[in-house]
Amino acid sequence: MMANILSSVSNVKFLKFISNFRNIGRETVNWFPSC
Repeated sequence: MMANILSSVSNVKFLKFISNFRNIGRETVNWFPSC
């Protein structure tokens, strides 16, 4: 039971990290002029 809770929490953190990484990449692409 405890392992399931920990894995679900880590999955949520991982998804948030992925979405943040995507947002940073999008802002970086918008910041630099596209060639």
